[in-house]
Amino acid sequence: MRRAPVTVLLVALSAGACMSSGSGRSIAARTRDQLTDDARQAIQQERALGAVAGPPTTVAVLPLRFSGSDSSLRPLERGFAELLTTDLSRSSKLTVVERARIQSLLDELALQQSGWTDASTNVRAGRLLRAGRVVQGSIFQVGGSQLRVDAAVLDVPTTAVRGSASGEDEIDRLFDLEKRIALGLFAQLGVTLTVAERNAIEQRPTRSLAAFLAYSRGLTAEDEGRFDDASRFYRDAIRVDPGFRATLLRSRDAILIIGDRQSRKDAGNSARDAADDLNPSSADVATAPGRSGEHGPPQKDAASAATDTDKPGNSGKSGNSGKSGRAKNGMKGPKPK
Repeated sequence: MRRAPVTVLLVALSAGACMSSGSGRSIAARTRDQLTDDARQAIQQERALGAVAGPPTTVAVLPLRFSGSDSSLRPLERGFAELLTTDLSRSSKLTVVERARIQSLLDELALQQSGWTDASTNVRAGRLLRAGRVVQGSIFQVGGSQLRVDAAVLDVPTTAVRGSASGEDEIDRLFDLEKRIALGLFAQLGVTLTVAERNAIEQRPTRSLAAFLAYSRGLTAEDEGRFDDASRFYRDAIRVDPGFRATLLRSRDAILIIGDRQSRKDAGNSARDAADDLNPSSADVATAPGRSGEHGPPQKDAASAATDTDKPGNSGKSGNSGKSGRAKNGMKGPKPK
């Protein structure tokens, strides 16, 4: 009974993507390109940016490092970090750097290595992002059914660890574990939450661990530039939990970026075709007049036509049968006796 609304929703997302890409580059694609440009500029101006410390209330949550035997849990490196980013942003006292901006910088710095970075490069990323604090951490699989998470707050100007938050729980209680870590980070950041902020943090994006794992796989694929795979993982998450709003938004953006890339590819092909039309010399020889690709039978040049008359079996095709190749130069052969 729940499959029909999901199907309608996916069709609506695809239709919206087509309309957006048809009227120009999608906002999602333009935003991603802009973030990449910003990251490059930040790296170019690294010396100047490094001299000015970011405010301590600006926080960047970097991908965590996973360690365990179950590789299907590795995408939690992104997913868990995304949960922390969302919860920390609930406080009006903090400015949390968006995940896409962080990833664009990590890509430009080529800091990613199996989805994580070390402390020194995390601090460097924090400086370039103008963040005063960086949250980094690890996820350990304990036994077969438990996870342990250790998160630390780094002070970017001094590179010192300001505090940490740790917890351990069953995999099925992942969201409860994340809430405890988030509240511990607020304490280390010196933030006192209002009742409304605390209630907002207690909300779960989804009750389904399977949907969240699919969502985390989508984040990983997206960060690696595999938007077709990302879109497929997001659709998987939507099918499991149609009310998973974050997945709906990600799926839409992935579809828009895929459409934008295809439009740009088609535009490039059209431009090359137009250039070939304007510059025949650059076109393929096969499209020259009288060759393959033109209407009508192919025409042979004079030399080829003359040579054919010397071939065995062509005596009935020409009045010059039996003549040597000199006939093509206007010279007569010896008369038969």
